[in-house]
Amino acid sequence: MKRSIILFLITFLVTAGVVATFYYYKSQPAPQPHQPAGQQQQAVATPADKDKTATTTPDAEQKNKKEQFETVVIVDENKTPEVTPTAPKDADDNQQQPTGDENKEEQTTTDSAGKSIDSIQLPEGVKPEHETQKMAFTVAEVFTSPDSAEYIHFMVENKLLSQEAAGVITEWFANNEVAAVEEIGYVLAYEGSSKLYRYRMVSANGEKDLVIDFIADSKGNSPFLNAAVVVPADRTEMIADGDSMMLVECFLHAVRQGSVLKARNMVDRSYVGDASLAGLCMIFEDGSYMMRKKTPIRCISHHDTGSSYLVYVVPSDNPDALTYESNNIAVNLHKVNGEWKITAVGTDKLLELYMQSAQAEGGRYCPLVKNPKGGQSIALYFAFDDSSLTPRSIKQLQIVAKILIDGKGKLDIAGHTDDQGSEQYNLELSRRRAEAVRQVLIEQGVSPDQITTKGLGKNEPRNPITATDDESQVEYKRGENRRAEIYLDFES
Repeated sequence: MKRSIILFLITFLVTAGVVATFYYYKSQPAPQPHQPAGQQQQAVATPADKDKTATTTPDAEQKNKKEQFETVVIVDENKTPEVTPTAPKDADDNQQQPTGDENKEEQTTTDSAGKSIDSIQLPEGVKPEHETQKMAFTVAEVFTSPDSAEYIHFMVENKLLSQEAAGVITEWFANNEVAAVEEIGYVLAYEGSSKLYRYRMVSANGEKDLVIDFIADSKGNSPFLNAAVVVPADRTEMIADGDSMMLVECFLHAVRQGSVLKARNMVDRSYVGDASLAGLCMIFEDGSYMMRKKTPIRCISHHDTGSSYLVYVVPSDNPDALTYESNNIAVNLHKVNGEWKITAVGTDKLLELYMQSAQAEGGRYCPLVKNPKGGQSIALYFAFDDSSLTPRSIKQLQIVAKILIDGKGKLDIAGHTDDQGSEQYNLELSRRRAEAVRQVLIEQGVSPDQITTKGLGKNEPRNPITATDDESQVEYKRGENRRAEIYLDFES
């Protein structure tokens, strides 16, 4: 009997100890994830939930504006990303965005004085797709409200806004009014569990814009306004110490505006040649495309020395085109001596679409062709037995002239014909075609000393005709051979 009682007491005490230990550890706050050593910017997603305890103070870890704004996301430090012209499926693009209300506890965003950012009225027609987007518009309203100081204090205290970013934003709003709030893009962040979202506050005076960075979870919820920086309203102008996403944005705007020389300063010219830049500008020269409004820039991989982005573009006459109607430009970058440079650009279907639209004018239009000397040449096409340039060809030559006028480079122009007609007639026709190109460049301001021309007649066809070609193939190849090729040597 005594033995049974003793066994019962031992069992009871052991069970009670296990239960007590379980509830003790359950009541403790969850440990914070370990950040990798050497990471320049810590991805901190601090929720506004009153029931959650913030264990990390981003303000204390921000050393200076440069480190704060530079986004470093570790993916694979031993692997250099490759250009991917075809975009992978973007889950954020083809499904309804979460509202941030699903399976979420009610947030308390009111301080002791009764202030609440939830009471801020957003502009009419604005329908945010997630909390981060809502917060971007909220910032524009908060910093212009009569009680802005109280709201800002509340946001900092509740870990919605970093102290340093608050100072930058306050100063900018003291001298600017917001004309629009625009998405720039996002970057996958620490261990894929959070993202960096970037927005631009467009200034009404057109001088200086404000770029703000949020850290949020992968669905755009629980945003923390991590960093802010003032940038030129001219989106082709890169600021000192700008990061890779900013370089991609500036590069695409420079290309779209035909600012070849600015785009040239943003690339590593050992990888991206001047002919490639000129050809890319030609795709955009008639203003057919623009960056889409919804998340135009998407980072697909990023680490401290290299990154890859996709930039989504849509037809300029349909800026609200659906995602599946957009095309992408793949951009690779690397960082050397603390400066980002673009090392590769892929155009997906844009080159094909350009050729299709250009052919509606007649002739064939493939702006870049391989040159026997190495590298690429720019090709301009002519109608049968004609040496006059089309309006599109003249626009292309304007882009080439911009590079030559500012530099000391030279170019060789070679005229070509198809296989029809006598040898002597074709030689003369090919010379006239090369001379027509030369005259347009001189009219654009290029020095005659920078240009040499020659006529090759039908001797060097780009697409030789074979005995097995049918009638349609023969005519197509003849159209490709009626051309003038420009070999650019901008380093002379």
